[in-house]
Amino acid sequence: MKSNSEIINGDNRDFAEQNCCIEMNGKKFCSGGSWIMVNTRTKLREGILYLYRENHGEDKRLVRYFVGTWDGSKKVQACSTGYWRSNFGDERRSFSFRWDGIRFHGINAGDNDIVRCREYRRQ
Repeated sequence: MKSNSEIINGDNRDFAEQNCCIEMNGKKFCSGGSWIMVNTRTKLREGILYLYRENHGEDKRLVRYFVGTWDGSKKVQACSTGYWRSNFGDERRSFSFRWDGIRFHGINAGDNDIVRCREYRRQ
């Protein structure tokens, strides 16, 4: 299995990934990658990151969560802050984490590994 991605740095803590592809068994799969950018309307950062789960200890129910870039080159630990079923019937989980010192909250919906996140409003 071979994977690659390119990170385009913006100013300070903003970034976007591009050319995110993985080759497996002679087939190539590509994705849009992760990103965090400032929303010009709200002046707060928002983006898409990927969710990583790691079993903790012998009990398979104990899970540590991380959010990070598509290729996993940068991951930060995330705290699960809630779990519910939406009115569409899918399972959703909320997270809180710090990305380069900035506080974010995010939501993972359904059975995918995508976390849509927003910066906490500054006080």
